[in-house]
Amino acid sequence: MTIKPTKNYHNHLTRIATFCALLYCNSAFCAELVEYDHTFLMGQNASNIDLSRYSEGNPAIPGMYDVSVYVNESTYY
Repeated sequence: MTIKPTKNYHNHLTRIATFCALLYCNSAFCAELVEYDHTFLMGQNASNIDLSRYSEGNPAIPGMYDVSVYVNESTYY
């Protein structure tokens, strides 16, 4: 004889899963400030780039931007 889980059982599991997810999401509020390291930048003028504007958060204006990502000499658009 097998017992079928009831709708109440699934509702209870959903609440527990939601609670656990929210519990771990709280760590985002405790994140430390980020200091950018200019040695990760490549190119001829990489050492002349001023990164101080990024110390207060993301200064990018909302919108759509074209981005190319290079991973192990492969390009992803």
